[in-house]
Amino acid sequence: MLEDSIMRYRGWLILADLHIGYERELEEKGYNIPSQTKDMLRRIRELKKKERRLLILGDLKHNIPEFSLQEMKEVPYFVRRLKELFDRVVIIKGNHDGDIEKLVDVEVLKEFRVGRVGFLHGHARPSDELLERVKTLVIGHIHPVYKYEDSLGHPVFKSCWLMGRWRDKKVIVMPAFNPLFTGSQELTGPFAKEMEVEEIILTDLIKIV
Repeated sequence: MLEDSIMRYRGWLILADLHIGYERELEEKGYNIPSQTKDMLRRIRELKKKERRLLILGDLKHNIPEFSLQEMKEVPYFVRRLKELFDRVVIIKGNHDGDIEKLVDVEVLKEFRVGRVGFLHGHARPSDELLERVKTLVIGHIHPVYKYEDSLGHPVFKSCWLMGRWRDKKVIVMPAFNPLFTGSQELTGPFAKEMEVEEIILTDLIKIV
């Protein structure tokens, strides 16, 4: 079940692309943006229902290749708070998550499977083993957005879900959980050339296509 920028599936709460530490990059560009970490924790608490397990589909942190001071402080804090909310926390390693194991004490995996659904970040091709066992793939990485014009003709970008097919698999692309990300209108990664987008759904669940 989709809701806002999260998914609920078989007792799991699933989200993607938090990019903790992104504010540091914005600060270097001249933008003074407060940390979103506590606000994202608040949103998770509000969105959580009966789920006791949390799955993060990559890019928990933002800076690469090193850790920023903000990440060294906020990532461990964030995960400690998550462990108070959930019995199990699993992080799928994204392309921004180099050495994330040094900051967290929860499971860090390349990909994950629940029944016939496979979960991965989306910057790398799924393993053959995963592809053999699933019918659906759920990924992050792309930060999809839908662009339209408001009544005055100004461009507006809204985070969205993408539904489509990649080879013989159904694919669901999750929006970024971090509200600072405007995202991309283009597919990237190994799914870009072969994925056929069939549906676009805004995070308020308004279907566009």
